[in-house]
Amino acid sequence: MPAAFTQGGSTGTAPSALPFEPPFSDLPPSRQRPQSAGRRRPESARGSGTGYQSGLAGAATLGGGEECGDAPRPRALLVNGLASAVGGDPAAIPAPRTGYKQLLRRLGATYTSEVVAAMAPLAPRALAGAELVILACPQRRLGRAELAAVRSVVNRGGALLVLAAAGGDRAAGSNLNAVLEPYGISVEANTALRAVPHARSLHPAEPLVADGLCARPSAAPEPGIFVYPRGATLDVAPPAVAVLATGRMLHPPQCPVSALWEGAEGERVAVAGSAEMFSDAWLPRECNAALLDWLLAWLQPGSKHAPVEYVAEAPVLGRALLVPDIASLSENLRCCFQARKMHCNSPEHI
Repeated sequence: MPAAFTQGGSTGTAPSALPFEPPFSDLPPSRQRPQSAGRRRPESARGSGTGYQSGLAGAATLGGGEECGDAPRPRALLVNGLASAVGGDPAAIPAPRTGYKQLLRRLGATYTSEVVAAMAPLAPRALAGAELVILACPQRRLGRAELAAVRSVVNRGGALLVLAAAGGDRAAGSNLNAVLEPYGISVEANTALRAVPHARSLHPAEPLVADGLCARPSAAPEPGIFVYPRGATLDVAPPAVAVLATGRMLHPPQCPVSALWEGAEGERVAVAGSAEMFSDAWLPRECNAALLDWLLAWLQPGSKHAPVEYVAEAPVLGRALLVPDIASLSENLRCCFQARKMHCNSPEHI
C-alpha cells in the first residue's frame, strides 16, 4: 500500500510514478510507448547501497582511474605549462588541461592521471606516489625542493617525460637543463626551422620532418614522418640515445630533437624539444600520435621494450655551434661587384 505523505498541511498518497507527466503523454494513443510492468529493478538491486547503486559507484571508481579490480593503477602527474605559453596570461587560462586533453585520454588507459598548472607550486608530496611525471614546457624555474622531488621519482624506478619549446630555457624562463643534467641531455637555446617550404607545412617554424628517424626503437612507427612545431634541438651525450633528428632539410641540420635515457634499475627518461608536438592541435598530424603512443608505452612501469637500435642509414648527428669567423673575415676585406666593375672600366685598368 502506498505510504502517506504530508505536503503543505494536506495529507496525500505518495505517487507511484514520476512526479511529472512524461513529454509523450500528449501524443496520440497510437504513438505512445506502452508501459512495461516487468522492468522494475529487483529488490536486491534497491535499498542499502548494494547491487545497482554499488555498481554505479564501482563504475565511477573505474572511470576515475583509481583502481581496476584489486590492483591499484599507477599515478601520472602532468605539469602543464603549454597553456600559459600559448595563452600568454596564466590568469586567463580556463583549466590546466588546456592543450593536452588527448594526451590525458591516452594516460587514462593505464594511469590515474592528475594535472597541475606549471605556474602553481609543485608540492613534493604530489610527486611522492607518481610513477610518471610529465614536465610540459614550464614557464618558471623549479626550486631546489622541486628539482629534488622530480629526480627522486626517477631514482626510485619511475619515469620522466620532458617537453621543451623553441628557445630553450632562455625563452621559457625555466631550468629544464638542471633537471636533465644527470642524464646527459640538454635543450639548446635555438629553434628548428625548415629551410625549404613544404606543401603541408608552409610556416618555417612548423616543419615537417621526413628523414629524422635516426634510431629505431622496437615497434617504432613507420615511416617516421612527423611535424615538429616550434621546437628546439637537443645536445645528447652517452649513455643517452637520440631517436629523432631535424634531418637534412631543417636548420640546424642533423641535430637531435628527441632522446631517451635508461638507467640500470629500469628508470627511464624521455625528452622532446617541442611541447606542441603532442598537443591537441598537432597530435593528429602525420606520425605524431604514433610516436606519443610508443613513448608512453616505453615509459610505462615494467615495460619490456627492447633497447633502441640504430638505423642502417642513421645520420651522424652533431651539435649546433656557431663558427666564430667574423674576425678572420674582417681581415680580408673585398670590394663589391659594382666597385670592381667601375674600376675595370677606368683607363687605369686598361
